Amino acid sequence: MPKLNKLSIIDVSTLIVIALFLTIGVVYYNYRPVPISTRLIVTVHIGDPIISKAILAQAQADKQVFLDSVDQQLDVQGVKEVLDTTGQLSALDIILKGPGYIDVNGNYIFNGQRVLINQKAEIHGNYFAAGAITKVENAN
Repeated sequence: MPKLNKLSIIDVSTLIVIALFLTIGVVYYNYRPVPISTRLIVTVHIGDPIISKAILAQAQADKQVFLDSVDQQLDVQGVKEVLDTTGQLSALDIILKGPGYIDVNGNYIFNGQRVLINQKAEIHGNYFAAGAITKVENAN
């Protein structure tokens, strides 16, 4: 009469690993992240006149930039020049459009991060500029 093979520790561990991968796949499939379909418009004010003059042409030319250290590009909706009383360029307002929403507590979630009015913000593109967020509005 033939002898039945016993399950070895390798067989059991292989079955456990396969079950673990299947479980992870099912959990990810059921709870995968939902892409943000709403959009916000955020205005970043660059208040330094020297930097504003230096980056003006490049800021107007760039159509996509990065905000802070988030590795997702945002669309540049426009660049507004802020002039002082003598007519000289004193600041820039860079208007960005990207994925975002207002949560149930009234917080602005823009590009995967919470943003506040007057929060420091850095724009990275073919130039670098540090400023502050001055305006957040719904783009839908």
